[in-house]
Amino acid sequence: MFFQQDWLMRQIDMFIQELVRLFDRELPDPFSEELNGYGTEGEADPLAAQLNALMDGGKINAAENLLFDRIGGGAPVPIRTGLDFYARLNRKSDEFLETHDFSREEVREGLEDFAHAYGINLI
Repeated sequence: MFFQQDWLMRQIDMFIQELVRLFDRELPDPFSEELNGYGTEGEADPLAAQLNALMDGGKINAAENLLFDRIGGGAPVPIRTGLDFYARLNRKSDEFLETHDFSREEVREGLEDFAHAYGINLI
């Protein structure tokens, strides 16, 4: 099980790296704490701040729903905000995800759906 989860984490990381290369060559390393250019505290992007607060509070489904509600509602969502969300979520432990009714597979599926909203098919 551990090997499978580790493999899935690496796959998600690779997806994020490819999306960064596709969308914005100026983005920093997607695994740094500063993908958005903002830390967890005092973020300049209000959506990123909301997503991170919800995620860190264990409300992962609510955070993901907020992200997709914004996209579906026609509100502009910077690609870096979504990629940062999934990069940070992917760094959470399996225990954290399971405790909050989320799985590594759901992280991958959410990232795929996010990319699809921008016209990219990851599989």
